[in-house]
Amino acid sequence: MNDTNRTPTTPNDGVGERAAAVLDRAGALVARVRAHVGRLVDDVTRDARAVAAEAEALYASLVDGARVAGVAVRGSPRVGRVLAEAAAIAASYRAVAALGGEPGDALHARCARRAHDLAVELRGPLLKVGQFAAARADLLPAAWVRELLRLTDRVPPVAAATILARIDAELGPGRFRSVDPEPLAAASLAQVHAAELVDGTRVAVKVQVPGVEDAVEADLAALRIIAAAFDAGAPALGLPVVAAELARAVRAELDYAAEAANAARLASALAGDADVLVPAVVPELSTARVLTLARVDGRRLVDYLADAAPAARDHVLATLLRTTAEQIFVHGCFQADPHPGNFLVVPGADPDRPRLALLDFGCIATLDAPLRAAYARLALALLGGDGAGAAAGLAALGFVARDGDPRTVVRLADAMLGALREGVRLDDPTFDPAAALAQAFALARRHPVAAPSHFVLIGRVLATLGGLVFAHRPAIQPFAAIAPAMSAALVG
Repeated sequence: MNDTNRTPTTPNDGVGERAAAVLDRAGALVARVRAHVGRLVDDVTRDARAVAAEAEALYASLVDGARVAGVAVRGSPRVGRVLAEAAAIAASYRAVAALGGEPGDALHARCARRAHDLAVELRGPLLKVGQFAAARADLLPAAWVRELLRLTDRVPPVAAATILARIDAELGPGRFRSVDPEPLAAASLAQVHAAELVDGTRVAVKVQVPGVEDAVEADLAALRIIAAAFDAGAPALGLPVVAAELARAVRAELDYAAEAANAARLASALAGDADVLVPAVVPELSTARVLTLARVDGRRLVDYLADAAPAARDHVLATLLRTTAEQIFVHGCFQADPHPGNFLVVPGADPDRPRLALLDFGCIATLDAPLRAAYARLALALLGGDGAGAAAGLAALGFVARDGDPRTVVRLADAMLGALREGVRLDDPTFDPAAALAQAFALARRHPVAAPSHFVLIGRVLATLGGLVFAHRPAIQPFAAIAPAMSAALVG
């Protein structure tokens, strides 16, 4: 067969046609994507406008509430800023609800981050309110608790000149030989400086940040307005009650005269305990805004536990458990801020028996004798696996089922028993006491159960101490450490 008349071909024959076809299909795809994107942009724009309109309406209602409450928003930019952020956060939740959806972790985290950032920006009492709110795991979603817990990080200090001016204004000039300009600790409402008295005595001076008093009232006013405005839509949360509790706690932290009395009360209660140290107050150098105490030199509890010899470490942890139980069950006056930074370990004559120093008495809770006995009975019921006794104990302490179903409290007791059954031994590496408490609080949110404020405070203390104990696994019996105090509460 003769091939001389055949049309010559090349390897690229037809590529142009195929490329054109591909480009046509790609163009159509791009057009469809563009159309979808256009609709998506329209939807997002429409939703954003709806959220913005909702936020504007909510803000207007909050301003009306402020006017009724006698708060001038224009005269207090701080209040206006807080109300605007609250309206924006609430509008995001309402937009989800309007579409028939449920808020997920992403929305909770985004809104909580917005609240966190506002607290960091405005500092002062708003930051303290956020810290207290982070403890309400019985009310807040886990994402909110995680974000707000970050507010416990170190706060940038106020300029030393400002602090020194406040000391002079409160006490008069020349009361100290020296004051270290670098603070020992800085917090949202105050900071602590090392100082020396005229006679050379070493002390620690806690100074309230100037101007914080006015900011407190502004923030608490905003909190009351927000709680009242949203109570109708979420009555199960009991927001006005929570707002009142937070206001009480924040104001208590501003009263250094009360803190001095708290320190003196705890010092008296624990005076006979050779393993514990409570710094003495210097009354002539203390006012409502400046508190001077004897200086305690020691290591932060967490730092000490990280590299301590086993015998000394176990002694410190046993002391921490025992004295906390005594504060709660025997004295009815306990340090309710469980931050590990509020404890120092002080060397003793016996290296295996260092002393535990308690610091910061601005957040002290009290329990009367009937409450102490009720807590002891609840603890015994939980440790003994007595579900009926645990439910009765919760009811006696003031737990109330918001849905009116008494079985709700029983289910909470069962959940607490289940958490304890998962890890009653210190050698169980899987048990996480903080997670167990979070599980109980999650159940309280779902059913829901209203927990009394004293339970929330005790829960914070126990979760923190439990975390330390289970992190270091000391060779001690926790029940043996707390049993004498519980028995004392039952005897009365």
